Amino acid sequence: MKEEKIQFSLQDYLFMFFISMKVILARALIFGDISLFDSLVTDISLLLALLILVKLYKKREVLNLNIINLCISTIMLIFMVFHSYYGAIVTYKSFGQINQLGSIKDSIISLLSARYLLLYLDILLIFLIRRIKNITFIFRAYVRNSIIYLILIIAVFSYMVNFYMVLNKDYINELINAQKLGFIGYQFYTWQSQRRLNLIDLDSITLDVISEIKNVPRDTAQDFYGIAQDKNILVVQLEAVQSFPIGLKIDGTEVTPIMNALTEESIYFNNFYQQVALGNTSDAEFLLNTSIYPMSNVAMSREFGNRDIYSLPKILSAFGYESVTFHTNDVKFWNRHRMYNALGFARFYDRKFFGDEEIITFGPSDEVLYRKSLPELLKINEEGKKFYANLIAMSSHHPFLIPDSKNEYSVAMKSQFRTSGNHLSRTGNHLSLTH
Repeated sequence: MKEEKIQFSLQDYLFMFFISMKVILARALIFGDISLFDSLVTDISLLLALLILVKLYKKREVLNLNIINLCISTIMLIFMVFHSYYGAIVTYKSFGQINQLGSIKDSIISLLSARYLLLYLDILLIFLIRRIKNITFIFRAYVRNSIIYLILIIAVFSYMVNFYMVLNKDYINELINAQKLGFIGYQFYTWQSQRRLNLIDLDSITLDVISEIKNVPRDTAQDFYGIAQDKNILVVQLEAVQSFPIGLKIDGTEVTPIMNALTEESIYFNNFYQQVALGNTSDAEFLLNTSIYPMSNVAMSREFGNRDIYSLPKILSAFGYESVTFHTNDVKFWNRHRMYNALGFARFYDRKFFGDEEIITFGPSDEVLYRKSLPELLKINEEGKKFYANLIAMSSHHPFLIPDSKNEYSVAMKSQFRTSGNHLSRTGNHLSLTH
């Protein structure tokens, strides 16, 4: 009895070649490295196994391969666009934020590039080749089932061995984990890491323990204790503003004159680094109010928005403070309506309060934010209460599209922004509403 054989055609070879190139392209753009070994033992191994399974199934091969190709192309596109915006790897948990796509469509469009069309060109090419008579017969080959199953076993085995080895190394850097595990394997890693979180006994966390870990003696850690006792607290969170424009001059003119003046008359911490994760702005709010580092693969507002969290608003409440927060976007964006309740804010003011005046990207401009927030703070003050207020300034949000009517810089400075590179150009543009 003859062993059954599986037929492989030109379309199968092209399918495997092109999806492998897509994986390598995505890895090059995201990780800045083309490691053929890492590619082979991760995503390409699984894609080869997927091709073999389609061939073994036999039914509707062409349709199934085209659907898989289209899905892989779109998935690679999502990985690349997501990374260019967040600097992180998209996971299955990110699909919980899919309802926010409409709000950030301008940012997404600004990140799209013509080079991403390369991800889909091969689908058209394979279709055209199939229309050419007899060309597919030239490259046909028949492979015995035993060989096919052997290749399938090798592909899956090599993937599993690599996954196990990387998992045991326990890399701290999430990008390295994704690079070593592959795009698909990183999803399994994310799922597993959530299951093996080690919870710490809260009673073991004391100020003495924290000071010991930080290597900071308790007496020096509290040098400024009570310096602002009974003062109102006003926090203004500037979206996407980096420190390098502070103190910067162009043609003798300060880019951020008001912030420059503030640094001269206050305690200024310039060794400050980004500590947010996928939650971006909402992570910054969470970190500010809890001193808890965000997790790498979830938005803290979504993951912990249903918790009773020890926070700055709750601490200040015991000292007679009323805590309020102002944000001109919809409060349901990033699940803030639940996070603010978990953090202990007495009230929040969002798009319903600020209206539709001077819309920039997500909501009313920062000028509207300041103008309408101040009377609310004065009301609290007139009632004889102390307040803690958190204002989220949003006009400087990506993609940094400030109307010309709001750009107060001189023609010479605008020209300098344009000739100093895209990043500085955008920085100058969005600082128009924050300086």
